[in-house]
Amino acid sequence: RFRVRLPSADRMRYLEAVSYTFPMALLVGRLACTLAHDHPGTVTNFPLAVSLASAPARAYIAQVYLGAGRLSELPPPATLASMGFHDLGWYEFLYLGFVVVPITLWLARVQRRTGTFVASFLVLYMPVRFLFDFLRVGDTRYAGLTPAQWVSLIMLSALPVVFFLARRSPRQAGAQADGSETSEGRSI
Repeated sequence: RFRVRLPSADRMRYLEAVSYTFPMALLVGRLACTLAHDHPGTVTNFPLAVSLASAPARAYIAQVYLGAGRLSELPPPATLASMGFHDLGWYEFLYLGFVVVPITLWLARVQRRTGTFVASFLVLYMPVRFLFDFLRVGDTRYAGLTPAQWVSLIMLSALPVVFFLARRSPRQAGAQADGSETSEGRSI
């Protein structure tokens, strides 16, 4: 009720700044998720999966499946020992590190409209996050989708609004390698 009312252009610039830094922060967070293995997915033979060769790893994934009420879906112990489980934190870390963050850093160097970082994050991250969540074992689902999948759909549905607002905004300068700007104005 007592907050300062900002013009919509200023709100978009703040959102743009957050959207520029968020992929880097998320990358660091997903590294922590990777080290803790706290986003286990289904068992698989996928080459990037976390190995279930050790007894503690098999006990961990059995506990995850038990908690989800899906213990009967696990293969016999001998087969399970030759498999792995999808580590969704690891997969997101790789995707962010090799795709989202490099593209975001590249966009910072080119001329763009305010809203470009918001749109690029939505386009690059949300569909992949939506698909990764199908590999989750124990997440609650509503109408067959996880809460993160619903948020992804909502965020993607906001994309036309972001494109509309970006189209109405002036172009922003991209930073050059020497730290100077490529045209008038400041980059975010």
